Amino acid sequence: MDSQAAQHEVFLIIIDTLKKKIRYRIERSNIGILDFAQQFHHVIYLEHFNSLFAKLQLETDRFITLLNQFQLQVANKDDKDEIRKKIDEITEVLKVDNIKKEISEIIDVITNYEKANAFSTIIKRLKDRKRMAGAEDMPELDRVVQALVKLSESYAGQFFLNDFFDRSVKTADFNDFFANFQHYFWNRSDDNKLIVDIMISRSELLASINPVDEKVEELLTIYLEACNSQDPPVSDNPAQTLQSPLLGEFVPNRLTDASLANEQNSISWEITKNAFRIPDCCVTGWLTDTDHVLHCHLLP
Repeated sequence: MDSQAAQHEVFLIIIDTLKKKIRYRIERSNIGILDFAQQFHHVIYLEHFNSLFAKLQLETDRFITLLNQFQLQVANKDDKDEIRKKIDEITEVLKVDNIKKEISEIIDVITNYEKANAFSTIIKRLKDRKRMAGAEDMPELDRVVQALVKLSESYAGQFFLNDFFDRSVKTADFNDFFANFQHYFWNRSDDNKLIVDIMISRSELLASINPVDEKVEELLTIYLEACNSQDPPVSDNPAQTLQSPLLGEFVPNRLTDASLANEQNSISWEITKNAFRIPDCCVTGWLTDTDHVLHCHLLP
């Protein structure tokens, strides 16, 4: 196994451990609503989108670099200035943050589902004010389901809600750059290798955008299926088994003052006592990205 494959395997262990930690805290009623939402949002981003965005950023940087090289070789000043303006436009709208915002909003809806699912049977028994923070904004499960259905319908007819990314995938072009300057690409280029490199880079960039859309469709499908198969919650039974597409099956414990006190004093975590240990900064502050884990916390 090479180093990249080894890093990937370790990263999967970290993600699995973080999910077990969340599930364990729900079962022991030792997690607040806001804390759960923050941690869940971060874990689903890390597991499903972190590597996709890293690849997209890499291909974007390469593509823009090649376009800049192409612009420098254009002899006609008017065309040169127009190409410069077009590249600047493409650079701005191709920023990964522009699509990250859309994905973050999708994860918010999924997080709302998990939040409503996890706390629906125990919220009335939460006594600790810190854990109750955010209860006033707790979404009703049926409203979350409606939001998931609406999102699924929106993505059924397009790749992205972001017009630029959606149009780029559909046309295999970026703001009609290749259509507008095809006379340079095909007839008047001084560097055929550069043109070939740009075409390859365009294909690889588009290929790195598509998996983001595919992941969105996959997650929405999984959660809609979870909505359709879910039994109505029984509010009088806090120990009922709950199902989560991300966390699996869990049973929230009955909340009593004694159980909460015992949980606060407990310093052990039976589930992962002998398993991979998560550094304190990851448990309390949560991960920022893959590099944070791989470079700061893993042995060489």
